[in-house]
Amino acid sequence: MKRLAISDLKRSNCLVDGCYSSGLVSWGLDGATTDNLAIVVDLTGSRQYMELNYTVNEEEYINYRVHLVKIPSNLGRGSVWFFECPQTGKRCRILYLAGTHFLHREACRGLMYKCQTQSKRWRLLQMGWDASKRKGMPRNTHYRGIRTKRFDRWLRKTERGELVVTSGLWKQLLR
Repeated sequence: MKRLAISDLKRSNCLVDGCYSSGLVSWGLDGATTDNLAIVVDLTGSRQYMELNYTVNEEEYINYRVHLVKIPSNLGRGSVWFFECPQTGKRCRILYLAGTHFLHREACRGLMYKCQTQSKRWRLLQMGWDASKRKGMPRNTHYRGIRTKRFDRWLRKTERGELVVTSGLWKQLLR
């Protein structure tokens, strides 16, 4: 599911007060870019907005504006940016592509993650596969650019085949 977050705009340096800027957000699959979204952000006027330009299904060109709202932080320092959903008018920090437009999650009825469409048996098999690959893997694999001793031990165990899925999990998987 494609999504656009306020953090994407910050990363592109598009949220600078009193400026007119532009950026590009890309989505990819296996290292190749599949889709691009051109963004133009206008923070110069009283009504601040972001203009989105993109193509849907390689044929329909979409161009519309999403208003941006800046609210003082509850910590008393700085401010927080929000999108204003074009359909519901709600403030949010992430917009999801539903059909042809980016909207607030409550405006996107019936959307699911890919894993939610898979059967329970498939999800259990996937869990077992992931567990067998990562069982006991240390959280920190590197420290200051150098591999940790704990990670080296874990790699040696996986190469020797000492890390396997437990029989209890296999019974669940093959039920």
